[in-house]
Amino acid sequence: MHARAALVSLLLCMMALSLLWSPGAVGTSPSAQPPPPNGSSLGPGAPEVPGPQVTSTAHLPIAGAGRFPTGPAPYSPYTWYNLSLNATGGDPGALWAPAMAYDAADGYLVLFSGHNVTYWNTNSTWIYSSKGVWTNITSTAGTAPPARCKAGLAVDPGTGDLILFGGSEYAGIGNDTWRFHAGKWTNLTPTLSKSPPPMTQMTFTTDTTDGEILLFGYATVGHVSSQTWVWKAGAWTNLTSTAGTPPSGIVGAESSNDPMDSGVLVVDGQTVLGRPANQTYLFHAGVWTNRTNPLLPAPTPTAQGALTYVPGNASLLLAFGHLPGQGYFENNYTWEWHTGRWTNISARSGGAPYTRDGVAYASYLNGTSVVYGGENQYNGHERNIGGLWVVNTTLSVSGSFNPTSLNVNQNATYSGSYVGGLPFGVVHRWSFGDSTSSPLLSGTKSYPTAGTFDPTFSTKTLGGQYAAQSWTVTVHALPIGLTATSNVSQTFVGRTVSFIASAQAGTPPYQVTWYFGDNTTGTGLTPTHTYSTQSNGSVYVVVSDSAGQSAHTLLAVSVWRLAVPLTVTVAVNSSTTTVGGSLIFTATPSGGSGGVVFSWEFGDNTTATSNPVTHTFSAQSNGTVYVVVTDSTGDWAHASIAIQVHRVPTSGPGRAASIPWLYVVVGLIAAALVALLLASLYLRRRKDAKGAMSPTPAGPNSPPAPVSESAPGATPPPPPPSPAPLPPQPLEAVLDPYPSPPPPPPLPVPPPT
Repeated sequence: MHARAALVSLLLCMMALSLLWSPGAVGTSPSAQPPPPNGSSLGPGAPEVPGPQVTSTAHLPIAGAGRFPTGPAPYSPYTWYNLSLNATGGDPGALWAPAMAYDAADGYLVLFSGHNVTYWNTNSTWIYSSKGVWTNITSTAGTAPPARCKAGLAVDPGTGDLILFGGSEYAGIGNDTWRFHAGKWTNLTPTLSKSPPPMTQMTFTTDTTDGEILLFGYATVGHVSSQTWVWKAGAWTNLTSTAGTPPSGIVGAESSNDPMDSGVLVVDGQTVLGRPANQTYLFHAGVWTNRTNPLLPAPTPTAQGALTYVPGNASLLLAFGHLPGQGYFENNYTWEWHTGRWTNISARSGGAPYTRDGVAYASYLNGTSVVYGGENQYNGHERNIGGLWVVNTTLSVSGSFNPTSLNVNQNATYSGSYVGGLPFGVVHRWSFGDSTSSPLLSGTKSYPTAGTFDPTFSTKTLGGQYAAQSWTVTVHALPIGLTATSNVSQTFVGRTVSFIASAQAGTPPYQVTWYFGDNTTGTGLTPTHTYSTQSNGSVYVVVSDSAGQSAHTLLAVSVWRLAVPLTVTVAVNSSTTTVGGSLIFTATPSGGSGGVVFSWEFGDNTTATSNPVTHTFSAQSNGTVYVVVTDSTGDWAHASIAIQVHRVPTSGPGRAASIPWLYVVVGLIAAALVALLLASLYLRRRKDAKGAMSPTPAGPNSPPAPVSESAPGATPPPPPPSPAPLPPQPLEAVLDPYPSPPPPPPLPVPPPT
């Protein structure tokens, strides 16, 4: 007896502790359900009359969705807005158990099928744009799935496409699989090797953690027990035998992607016998885990409600549904799942829609949740209702900018995201603090100059909500790179040396200072310096930029005292030659520092560097050959020598042959001898002629004079005349024993006719 009393006392204490532990209330009874609006005259199938809404005066009108009511707003982490007020572009109307999902690839909400006001299934396809406009695309969406309700529609994380499965059709319960991509439906069923059994009112949820879609439900055809399937990589896989113990055989359970717990959360539902199923399960890494805690508050068991993920609050939001086993009485309670426990936040959810079940629900990328349609009781009758509602949390942004300390022209990566706020007319902007910006959520950024900057990521919605986050970024100038050279590494006192410095990176302009090692300095990138004394062999160079950075380097330049200056003489084997002839030139340097190199210029546009050097002249020169010698210190000297290069005439047509000078001399001597001989003969002839004119008296030995036969006393005949002297002959005639004959006489000219 005492033991039984102690056990009862223990149970009462545990119940009291659970009440004190929970920040919210335990499940609310149906009697606490708020009544339908007073004075309403809406009949079955009429659109819902918007109830009281509370919102902030900061919100502005949404395009195509009317103006939000204004007024004071109490603290509330969630605020509901009716987006169907003054909607433009049409409206899907009152629908029960339609399917809905957000198509992030195309940026719109997709609503398919459902029971209409006449309780007929539809297969219409509607989209809701980011501007708040409904558009019926049934006629352009291709061949759509057959009319149905209670189907599953979810995003395939692997492809971004929407996948539709099962539901209640006129022909029965379906198990066909469809894809919605780029505004078109495609039936994938004929291409699949296997498919789940027909299901309706099942769990069909995106699992971003494992990159798949979870299908869980009670297959009504053939009374098959609860089954677990996943859609991944374009195929179905049955995990029923390996997934562990699933939730009890239920239908109409609420489920949502749950990144916080790395899986899919499944809540409540009802058994096939219509009884409530008060349970919370997590599907993680292919295995079911029971998260139901009987010692903590839990939502009143519901079915066909809405469970959506709200990343802005790192929580899941459960709302709506009907109460199994209690005459399908709908509710609009709001519960939050956070850090593994449920909290009733109905009193802090401003402007919640009326009670309903059979709603379609989806989550936007920014965490805003939307619900559409459903049914509720009115005047004791169930009626289908329409209307798109959005639950909104405070807009907030988060992002990263790395690194925040970088060098000039070094890339930093930036990334931004936002949660909460209305998912319409959202504008993102990165302002980098240097008069540049980007509308992209992520990318890379570099700064061309050093300094401190404040990149800011901001998000603004069409409702006037705004949130921003900033960083402080320090950009450093790149370290200066410095190189320096000189034209010689060794020289002598009195010689001039050229220097060159090159600065890289840093922040121009640069200041360059030279320390030449002989207690003198210079500035600039290309100075020259003449040494008057010996140096220590080191030249020190320092460069600084406008950012205050500096760099330095050393050069080795040895300066010696010069004892003997460099000189050079030049000699040639002959001072004259002819074109085509060769001369040998020799340069003789003295003094200097050794390591002499030679440079010859021959006056005929040719040069040479050897010594001695043999050069063949191919043309007349200017008569001077130069040589320049340079020693290892850069000292140089030069010398020149005069030559004559004559042009030699050559024989050819119409030109006399060249006569060597020896032949000319010999010819002149021969001509003189011939002239003397001729003169001698001529004088002798003259002498002989004078002797004949004056005969010599006869002597005793003289021959007797000839006796004339003429008569005695007759005068003797005169002597024969002397031959006349020859006229002077030209030298050619004397030398040529065979003179040319005289030219023939001219031919007679015939008389004119």
